[in-house]
Amino acid sequence: MNELREPSGNSTLQAYFVLLVTAAIIAAACSGKPEITASASTSPVASPSASPTATPTPTPTSTPPAFEVVITSKYESGDQTATTEADCKIAAGTATYGAAVACTNTLGAPTTSVAIPEGRLFFSALTWTINVGSVSGVPVCDRVIFRPYYYVPKTQGTAFSAPWIAAGTTVDCTKSPTPANCFGGAAPVIISGFPNYTSSYSKVTTDQATASWSLQSANSRSYGSNRASVNNLSAAERIGVGFDFTLHASDGFAGGASNFKDYVFECVDQWNQPVYSMTLIITDQDITGVYPNASQSDSTINQFTDWDSAAWDR
Repeated sequence: MNELREPSGNSTLQAYFVLLVTAAIIAAACSGKPEITASASTSPVASPSASPTATPTPTPTSTPPAFEVVITSKYESGDQTATTEADCKIAAGTATYGAAVACTNTLGAPTTSVAIPEGRLFFSALTWTINVGSVSGVPVCDRVIFRPYYYVPKTQGTAFSAPWIAAGTTVDCTKSPTPANCFGGAAPVIISGFPNYTSSYSKVTTDQATASWSLQSANSRSYGSNRASVNNLSAAERIGVGFDFTLHASDGFAGGASNFKDYVFECVDQWNQPVYSMTLIITDQDITGVYPNASQSDSTINQFTDWDSAAWDR
């Protein structure tokens, strides 16, 4: 796949101005370029930084899916073998936008959730690999788009501090454009030019084309929690229903659904019409085989903070 930046708004159906940029080669000569978002005030900012390179090896199937996202992890040191955390697919022959998505390795979570042991998640880089199927030799997608998760922290202001900001320093989040460190999650690291760009796309040029994006481990980013990559905050809590935001530390969520974005993967045709879409939730597992984490009442089980509804896990 060849990739270019393109402007984006709040919908993939809006018109784009294409900006040509230098592409970094990621997995099979593919890279991602950011898309401009129309609302920078609710988008995270980021200066791009190099991500560890994982080497996902999805198991080939006899009938390739129409649209597939494979998530792999790779420890930042020691064993460098990539672990397949989940394989999320829309079946071949499906031609409906919003079609059912089925993921493996959910540990009992909903089919669009991906559960990863919290220790492995904290110390591993993640890679998302998109595979595109074809019909009569023609790929079902003209472009694939990745919109990584991000959130607006609850406190910003002129002297913002968070675990990922160097000790003893603060960031003025009232500046324009807003500095990258004023936002949390994955997108500020994955997407170059955040918050003007909040997504990345790749042009499909071959059958079964593949594009990949990677994220550094929470540990290597000095993030302090698995909120660096998990987006398992409930819909009710995103809008503040029965949710005490003061339970969260300085990297807590500001509140409001528009300030918390999930991982979204899209397939569009050459007219920019949507073909397929996946919205995925990543959650960390505090103990083997238990879902959700809220079912665990013992705070000593939990080692890394995420967004689940147990008060002691915040």
